Amino acid sequence: MKFAKIFALPGLFLLVMLFGCKEKNEEWISLFNGKDLTGWKSSEDPTSFYVEDGLIIANGARSHLFYSGDGGEVEFKNFELSVDIMTTHHANSGVYIHTKWQDEGWPSFGYEAQINNSHIGEGDYIELKKTGSLYGIRNVYKAFAKDSVWFTMKVRVDGHQIKIWVDDMLTVDYVEPQNPHRREGSTGGRLSSGTIALQCHDPGSKVFFKNIRLKKLPDISSSEREIPEDNYPKVLDLQFQNFPLIDMVVETDGNFNADSALNVFYQSGINWGFVVDLSEADSSIVDQLLTSHIQSYQDYPVFIGAKISGPVSNTTFSRAEKLDYVIGEVMIDSISKYNDMEKYTDDLVKDRIDLILNTGIDIISNATLLPEELSSQSEDLWTSDRMMKIIEACKANEVAIEINNELKSPGFTFIKLAKEYGCQFVCGKISNKNGRAEMDYFYEMIEKAELNYKDIFIPGYE
Repeated sequence: MKFAKIFALPGLFLLVMLFGCKEKNEEWISLFNGKDLTGWKSSEDPTSFYVEDGLIIANGARSHLFYSGDGGEVEFKNFELSVDIMTTHHANSGVYIHTKWQDEGWPSFGYEAQINNSHIGEGDYIELKKTGSLYGIRNVYKAFAKDSVWFTMKVRVDGHQIKIWVDDMLTVDYVEPQNPHRREGSTGGRLSSGTIALQCHDPGSKVFFKNIRLKKLPDISSSEREIPEDNYPKVLDLQFQNFPLIDMVVETDGNFNADSALNVFYQSGINWGFVVDLSEADSSIVDQLLTSHIQSYQDYPVFIGAKISGPVSNTTFSRAEKLDYVIGEVMIDSISKYNDMEKYTDDLVKDRIDLILNTGIDIISNATLLPEELSSQSEDLWTSDRMMKIIEACKANEVAIEINNELKSPGFTFIKLAKEYGCQFVCGKISNKNGRAEMDYFYEMIEKAELNYKDIFIPGYE
């Protein structure tokens, strides 16, 4: 660090005293000299980190590179950290904060800001948490950075608050509760103080780091965020089990407010999929609606989807390749046209199968929904044969099934059959009118149907 010279001029000294100057802890300091690993200490396998062309390269057996500074031990409390990162295909890494030196293993102290644009896991384990996640605490399931392209990860710790940015996108705004919910085997702990560490995850993960800079903040937090109760302990439990919680059916019409939705995302850790409904749109404006929808939300940490009720021509659906997913929903005909409810239900099944087979959708919404007038006959009308026709079509065409938290649909029997047949699911309609996320039915189905994280569909996963 270069220090400014102090001139012994009484007038200048008085001006400095009166109007102040930047304190040491308000200046950016470089943690990497661009030449070698001076000030850093590697655990387990020292050969996993090396410097080449002014870059720190992580490539080799599992190891962690801890910042030790000049004195061999460093403690940072409140700070901003900025790191430029580039990943190779299938690479996994991370930046640890408030951590402490240990000879081997995954760091047991602090929190990890995840780096993973395309890593798919190892063995039977599928890694779903993407770059910009606060690992296991506030997970992000969509990659907002790309392999082989430099991006900047920023982390800010201020009191009980942790923020993470991927370039200019805020992916995490987490306020640690007074008494954080503890999960068995968790590597996270209460915010206190500690050093920075870079992760070399495995021999197949090659990651480049440069411009590692840190700015100390005052020890007394400036954050005005109220320290909350832990209102979503079950979400934390599921996220720690790698279970993705995403509402894929957040419709952006009507009174939708993106900022309010994002506040729920930051508070709860439940991800969103923003959907434009094209079901009744005139074909001449579908392309315009899609373009506007994508442009409106492409800078938000969300999935972007569309909902349709039937085939959409290739011409008017030309923006579909820029969407993360498409949901299909059959428009329900009035039962007044039918005298025979068995025939009515058979036609519903046929329409839903046609939607699955002929539209290229990724998700089917309300797979077993009947008109309200028939709700009392649901169990009789939804025979095993009818349910299996839809389930078989979904499986054959890799179409996921929405579990609608608001409508409590489909029922347990259908979900259990679909699970046993190897179908995947998504969650929908979990945000209530008071701006809180409620997932009681989804939680119930996870438990009763014994759903696991591999049963959940995530758009774009390889």
